[in-house]
Amino acid sequence: MASRSLLASVCVLLTAGCGSAPEPEQGKVASNPVANGSGMAALRLNPGRWQQVGALANAAGPAESRCVSPEEALTTANGSDDQIRSALTAQAAKDGCTVGSVTIKGPTISWTQTCSGATLSMSSDYRGDSSTTTISGGGMPTLTTKSVRVGDC
Repeated sequence: MASRSLLASVCVLLTAGCGSAPEPEQGKVASNPVANGSGMAALRLNPGRWQQVGALANAAGPAESRCVSPEEALTTANGSDDQIRSALTAQAAKDGCTVGSVTIKGPTISWTQTCSGATLSMSSDYRGDSSTTTISGGGMPTLTTKSVRVGDC
């Protein structure tokens, strides 16, 4: 259960809705994230087709590609602190998990999540057209997933 939730959480923040049908891109936000520190929306993740590659214990995983709509980017990475917390909490609840602390500071979103008694620490760093997420804890090896925007949907 912990690894399923782990992958779902990575998908939420990296691809803003893993498994949902691709939607056409309606616009692109600025390519550089904005760190405003005010709790207001920041531009961290550009909508479009994203490709992600996971690495577990320094071994590359399979590449995945999917579309991120402007709406998905807003609620999962570019939204207000409350929108991002809500998206994390909703995804965790679907997997029978709970979200603990959430810290949103400029282009970085960090949080803890507990699934089946195992607590994971996660951190995603966004750069507009690329991102890196690191997940550790829960007795699992550290997982690092890197994603890049490869074009429009």
